[in-house]
Amino acid sequence: YFADAWALFGIGGVRSQVRVGQFNIPFGVNPVLESRGIFRLPLEAVDLGFKKDWGVSWQRESGEFDFEVGGFLGTGGDLHWRRGGFLFAGRLGTPTYREFEYGFSALVADTAPTMSYFRAEGPLTRRVRAGVDTIYLYGTHTILKAEFSTGTDDGRTMLGAMGAVDWIPPRANRWVLALQSEALRRNSPTDPMNMLRITAEASYSLG
Repeated sequence: YFADAWALFGIGGVRSQVRVGQFNIPFGVNPVLESRGIFRLPLEAVDLGFKKDWGVSWQRESGEFDFEVGGFLGTGGDLHWRRGGFLFAGRLGTPTYREFEYGFSALVADTAPTMSYFRAEGPLTRRVRAGVDTIYLYGTHTILKAEFSTGTDDGRTMLGAMGAVDWIPPRANRWVLALQSEALRRNSPTDPMNMLRITAEASYSLG
């Protein structure tokens, strides 16, 4: 099992890139701006069962907006493709590292409704998602994040939301204090879920 294993190739200069391997699917909050040492699950990991998948994507910087589109196996950490399985996703958003960042995402997939650590299990489910996300850098020590997604699992409604705040104490900047809440409602007959979770976390960097 690999948490991240990919190669990046430049095409037509640094403003266009192709990525191949296992990496974050282009949907939801941009993980580049995650605070160091943070281990909370993104909304997609709770909803789909994974955030990283094996595939290929194309990234393009174009002025005020960047976009990324990709095709994936739809199996998360499993390299063994399931017959009929797939995942296509794309995100259009403002460039990374701005004070205020936002994006719009779309996804369609045939994936298993439940995931074990290594392998997708159960029959394939048609999943369609649309989402909007935002990150706001408040000063130099606070990151505010929010995400909302909606869609269907085999035609049945799904709603998800996430809100989080990360704070680095000004006089103790090796620490990161974080609070995150996720809510998910899924009416799938094979994998129903009604969930509200609040997570508090503190991490310390030795480096």
